[in-house]
Amino acid sequence: PPSPGHTPPATLAPTTHRYRYRYLLSTSPRPAQDVPPVPHLAVGADVIPWTLRISTRAKRLRIIVRPAGVEVVAPVGWPMHGPRGVEAFVKSKAAWVQGAVRKVAARTPVAAPTSPPAPCVDGATLLYHGRPIVLAVAEVARATAHVVIDEAAGRVDVAMRAGGDAAADEAAVRAALVHWLRREALHDGRRWAEEYGVRLGRSATDVRLTNAGRRWGSCSAAGVVRLHWRLAQAPPGVFEYVVAHEIAHLAVHDHSARFWATVKRLMPRYEVERTALKAWERAMAGGGWVP
Repeated sequence: PPSPGHTPPATLAPTTHRYRYRYLLSTSPRPAQDVPPVPHLAVGADVIPWTLRISTRAKRLRIIVRPAGVEVVAPVGWPMHGPRGVEAFVKSKAAWVQGAVRKVAARTPVAAPTSPPAPCVDGATLLYHGRPIVLAVAEVARATAHVVIDEAAGRVDVAMRAGGDAAADEAAVRAALVHWLRREALHDGRRWAEEYGVRLGRSATDVRLTNAGRRWGSCSAAGVVRLHWRLAQAPPGVFEYVVAHEIAHLAVHDHSARFWATVKRLMPRYEVERTALKAWERAMAGGGWVP
């Protein structure tokens, strides 16, 4: 089998979309028992944390660089140490990992505000489906907060039991709103993923939520689509475009002309919604989000 310093053939080069690096071995390595992963990779002045995921489906080592971080995937029983181990593999790809991390950071849009969120108090305004709605907080006897949306009236009601501490009450309202928005985002995201999957003829293996600070959505090599929960606050067409974009990656993993042709086939008006997404990003980047 090749050593960690071995250069794989050109067909195994990292892909441009997901930044995966496959490392093939012709024989099965010696198993190891419960060996903890190396938590950081030092490359010059950069210290890059990474996590290890053991996969029953994997047949090789690979490194995945996402906005959320660096993940090393290894088959069950793969050794941690030694010339063919996970640690040696990661160290041998240090320069590549550093470049991929920087490239991902440079290419992905900022999805988080630069200023702290506005207080979640009675009378505050928040966005839902791209429109401002008023937050109404009512004190009730129930132990858990309850959220009810009246979109026609432009109001969202949060009923909760006040505890007498303003900061704790505000945090409880915020938590209730986040929980509600996450539920709404997952419902809409799965609905659109199913619709566009039918159009494409390929289905996502799962649709999950993310809180990544630098990306609205992603599609993994395994077909898992991840969507930022704040998309519930975006105009519906913008949210729908993000889903269509990620579903298109089930067929084309890069951003080539063929990819954009696939997006257009799925969503003919995608260019309008893509422009709207950029405008919404700029508006949201100013901060003051509720919740």
